Amino acid sequence: MEERYTAAADTLVTFEGNDASYRSHRPQSWEARVPADRIWHMVHASPDESTLRTAVSLSKQRNAGHVYITPDTIAEGNPWDTLPPASYWNTQLSLAAAP
Repeated sequence: MEERYTAAADTLVTFEGNDASYRSHRPQSWEARVPADRIWHMVHASPDESTLRTAVSLSKQRNAGHVYITPDTIAEGNPWDTLPPASYWNTQLSLAAAP
């Protein structure tokens, strides 16, 4: 992803991948200069609420104003096609809303 796309889109998905790769992901330097509400990270295969908490924390450190995290995996098909279990989802909403 290149910074020049910020002129063409309201929100950019700058990360889409599994939890393990998200932990080692290093955003490009320009992502820190863009308003957070223009950056979106999508993380799958985050199996439990402990890894969910880590991923949400990382998303905030990485200036992602939008984040969606799911325990679903690619092996199960499309990880983005359903919401996570209620307790996981409620935890994600609560963590995402916190400063």
